[in-house]
Amino acid sequence: MAKHIVICKYCGEKFDANKEPYVMASSRRYAHASCAAAADASKTQEERDKEALEAYIKQLFNIPKLTPKIN
Repeated sequence: MAKHIVICKYCGEKFDANKEPYVMASSRRYAHASCAAAADASKTQEERDKEALEAYIKQLFNIPKLTPKIN
């Protein structure tokens, strides 16, 4: 299998996405699974509540992302 070298969003290290476990941190960014878990654990309660509220609004209005007016 061909190498797929990417850079972790959180730690900045290069790694082969075909050999190591990874998560998609955003649409075009990769991260080690362990780095993403550590970053998720360090979020404040306010950040987690905001994400939950945004997810609920998206589900309520059946839209893929929030518009600036709703935000």
